[in-house]
Amino acid sequence: MMAEPSTTAQKLTDHARRIESLETWRHEMDKLLAVRSERDKHMDERFDRIEKSINGAKIEFHEGLTTARSDFKEGVSELKGDTKKLVWLIVAAIVGGIVQFIIRGGLFN
Repeated sequence: MMAEPSTTAQKLTDHARRIESLETWRHEMDKLLAVRSERDKHMDERFDRIEKSINGAKIEFHEGLTTARSDFKEGVSELKGDTKKLVWLIVAAIVGGIVQFIIRGGLFN
């Protein structure tokens, strides 16, 4: 039960063609994987740059917010100081008016 030589040769030719086809496919896949790996590397670099840029903007925003907050606190402190001076001026004017009223004799008339 030996196979005919033409059938065996045919099978070997088919196997050779299939092996060649698989090797071609494997080389194409290797190329695609290499290209994808490079693309992914470049994408990672881009994302890293974007992330650094966003983090830098967050830091700048935070610093600006901190500066604005401290400026606001200083402004409130100055306003409190000015308000205290104004209140003392009004109280002094009222006390001065009462003293002047007493000195002119308005208390006993």
